[in-house]
Amino acid sequence: MMTLLTPCRLRLAYLLPFGFVLMFSISLVSPLNAQNGDTSDPSSDEVLRQADQIRQEQYRLGELVLKDYPDNFHAIRLMGYVHSSQGNLNEMFKCWQRCADLEPGRADVLDQMAKHAMQAERYKEAIEYWKKALVIDPNLPDAYQFIGECLLNYGRPVDARRSLELATKKDPKSAESFYLLGEAWFQAQEFEKAKQAFEKTVALQQNHTNAYYGLIKTCARLGLSDEMAKYAQAFQQLEAAAYDLDQQNRREFDDLASMRQKLANTYFDAGRIYREQRPEQAERMWRRATELDIAHVGSREALAGLYIKQRNAAKAIEQYEALAQAVPTNPAYYRQLGLFYVGMRDFSKAEQALKTLIKLSPQDPMGYRTLAQVYLNTEQKTDLTLKLATRATQLQPNAESQFILGLALARTGQREQAIRTVQKAVELAPEKTSYQRFLESLQRGSRADD
Repeated sequence: MMTLLTPCRLRLAYLLPFGFVLMFSISLVSPLNAQNGDTSDPSSDEVLRQADQIRQEQYRLGELVLKDYPDNFHAIRLMGYVHSSQGNLNEMFKCWQRCADLEPGRADVLDQMAKHAMQAERYKEAIEYWKKALVIDPNLPDAYQFIGECLLNYGRPVDARRSLELATKKDPKSAESFYLLGEAWFQAQEFEKAKQAFEKTVALQQNHTNAYYGLIKTCARLGLSDEMAKYAQAFQQLEAAAYDLDQQNRREFDDLASMRQKLANTYFDAGRIYREQRPEQAERMWRRATELDIAHVGSREALAGLYIKQRNAAKAIEQYEALAQAVPTNPAYYRQLGLFYVGMRDFSKAEQALKTLIKLSPQDPMGYRTLAQVYLNTEQKTDLTLKLATRATQLQPNAESQFILGLALARTGQREQAIRTVQKAVELAPEKTSYQRFLESLQRGSRADD
């Protein structure tokens, strides 16, 4: 016999303190060993010790930041994240309340408070928080969907339907909103409309298990036995697949790695708080984040920005090289590397970075223009230089592109065309004396030829 799936599923992942992943339960014993009742793994003591060290370090960090900035919104928010990442939800909620007192105009804080209240099944309280948040930000993502879900959970399907219909209008691709709307229609015994909403859900998300169950119970009420059987078969297949995926995730999940990631996130946010007044402290925190997670993009980008500000090209390059390795499809990193290496006159590395930039971002004129400059400086690949400079000018006919093209034309002996092109550069940027000098030298050479 099937058990009715209630529309409210505890959404622990929604309790995200402003962009971080929240995972509450820390399983320190292998799921397979736990199933067999075997907790004698000799490595379990070491795992417990490391986990405890990570928790203590995260708490110490949160307390340090709060001590240095006791009335700072971001410091209190950071402490809220520390509590939330370790499952101390009541303490987390107190932090959100303090944040709301400090900055009452923050819809994101009210959103977090609402999600906590919803998870604790305080539905009326959650709705009030979301209503206040919507006054501040009428486009707050999923707020109407959550309000509808809360209303469903304390037996107000008509009011829930109104909120959920608004949610589907605001986001017509939200499978979850349509699923909940189907539940609202079902509770109101409007079974045809419920069926339509559930069908829309599976059209948007084919593996929405609850929607298939909604279709089963709705078809049963409508006497559609053939359709009910079809949906029951799909439901069973999805349930089996979900179980297999859950078992795989349990086998692959690394608790300590997750804890280290949350600690790295805490150091990253802490560094942002110290960045303006104590940049040396910010640097230490971001470096600690990269020790915990070698590919922590946020911390490496922050470090690169700090080193650029300090005019420390070598250290900035170190971070951009690491970023390019961590996210090799991001053209921005190769753009920065190309500029740095050109500035250092390391043309071989500049060439590599700029070629990658052109491959990843073929519409970025900077890649073509700067690679043309590299070849002009190294006096190689003359024909390719002209093609690169021409392409840069096509994409962005500004003064710099025109000047580089003029240089390339002059290098290939096309002096008259070079004169006309550099004249355009001078017209676009008359303050550039180097452009004017080069134009004059071209014109003198032209007169000598005459």
